[in-house]
Formats: sequence, structure tokens, C-alpha cells
Amino acid sequence: MTNDTLAQNYLVIGNSYLEDGNVLKARKFFKKAYLANPKNIDVLYEFALLCASNDDDQQAIHYYDEIISLDETQAGAHYGKAIIYDDSGDDEKAEINYQQAIKHDENYFHAYLYLADIYDRKGQLDLAQAYYEKALIIEPDNLWGYINYGSFMEMQEKNDEALDLFLKVNAIHPDHYLVHFNLGVVYKKMGFIEKSIKAYEYAVELNLKHGYSFLNLAVLYKELGLYEKAAEILSRGIIFNDHISVLYYNRSIMYVQLNRYREAKEDFIQSFTISASLKAYGIEDEELKPMVDFYGKDNF
Repeated sequence: MTNDTLAQNYLVIGNSYLEDGNVLKARKFFKKAYLANPKNIDVLYEFALLCASNDDDQQAIHYYDEIISLDETQAGAHYGKAIIYDDSGDDEKAEINYQQAIKHDENYFHAYLYLADIYDRKGQLDLAQAYYEKALIIEPDNLWGYINYGSFMEMQEKNDEALDLFLKVNAIHPDHYLVHFNLGVVYKKMGFIEKSIKAYEYAVELNLKHGYSFLNLAVLYKELGLYEKAAEILSRGIIFNDHISVLYYNRSIMYVQLNRYREAKEDFIQSFTISASLKAYGIEDEELKPMVDFYGKDNF
């Protein structure tokens, strides 16, 4: 049996342990594979991915660098490094490595997509748009390509373009909650309130665990002066998302409007129990002021 065949056999065993969640056993057999053939790129990828998934970023980068030293055209290794740098907030190194991935694979969809996000953060908006468009040329049906690009256009106040993108992806992926959530955002900005309500309602039904669909829907009813309806929506949202502080905070606002100060106080306290920064913010919030004044700032 050749060293390469032996390495591949160990790799298969290691992956079987990894699929069962036994990381220690997987690492043991990946190590055996590495010792059998230190230049086996498949083994190096497995080691790199294993290290990255266990937050051992420097070791992962070491294995990716070993791959690149063996074959600099390995786009996946450059991309793997880019992801690590991106997640750590090092946009400069992430950009360099995404560009290297594209250099060696001009159809690397995710490299274009994440480069677009980097250029957006850097304020290079024309470049960001160009990379979003390139990504969608490569994968014209990709859900995240449309959602990210549509959100980018919406943030630039290009609402017509954003709506067009979200309607296109809705035709391809009609039952994804984020598509309808984003349609709700754009419809509201364009003044189509009934369409926005329907979009958020559908987003809620598609994913009860997405608390911000409940939040945005409740805010729409609040702006229509329907505080009881808004409070009911937030209450339902809290049933499925009791860890999201802003749901309690906004229900507190609704209760203030309904003169239900005791419940408003309870929700306000719960909101800053989850997110401490909301305490100082809420005490000065004009929408909570009647309740805060009623109980006194020192009672929070």
C-alpha cells in the first residue's frame, strides 16, 4: 500500500469519526494520515477545517499555508485563510486572500460575495456593487446573493432596485422567511404599508424563531396607532423568542401607550436584564418617560 493510499484510508476513518461528533478520534486519524503523507493536500484541508471549526485559527492558517506552499493555485486554501481573517475583523488580510482565491478560480462565488461585503464596509460602494453583480452572474439563483445584494441596495436608499432583487429571489425561493422580511422592509420604506404588513406576517409564519419579523410588524401597527395589536404581536414573538431584549423593550413602549405601567415596568426591567445597555437608554427614552416618571428613575 502506498503512503498516499494509506493517508486516504486514514482520512476516510477520520471523517467517519468526525461525522459521529468524535473530534478527538478524528484528529487522531487525521494525524496518522498526515504522518503517512505530509504532502497530501486532502489531509491538509481536513486538518485546516478541523482546526478552524475548533477556533484554533493560527494552526488552521498554518495548514492552509502548507497547502499553498505545495500548490499556490489552491483557491480553497486562500479562501479558507480569508474566512478566518474576515471573522477576526482583519479586512485587509481577508481582502488579499479572497482576491487570491478569485485569481485561481474566477468563478469562486463566495469570494465575490464576501469581498462585496468588505468593500461595503470600507465605503467603496461602486466596487461592492460590482462584486455583488459578479457573484450573481456566477450563481444566478443563489438565495444569499440576492438577499445580500438587495439589502445593500436598500441601505443605499435604492429601494426600486432592492425591491426588484427581492421580487426576483422570491420567484426562485418563495418560502424563505428572510426574503419576505426584506420585502417588508422595502415595502415600508416605499410607503406600501399593507404590502409590508403582509410580507412581515408571512415571514413570521415561515419562521417563528426570527424575532425581528415580529418586531418590525409590531412597529408598523404602532405607527398606525394600534398599540393593543402591536402588543399582541410582540407577546406572540416573546413566546418563541424569549431571549430577544428588544421585544420586551418595545412591548414596554406599547404598554405605556395603553397606560399599563406595571406591565411596562416589568418588560423594561426584563429587557435590560437581557441587554444591560438598554437600562440607561430606556430611562432617557421619551416613549418610556411617563412610566419612568411614575415610578422614579431610582426604582430601575
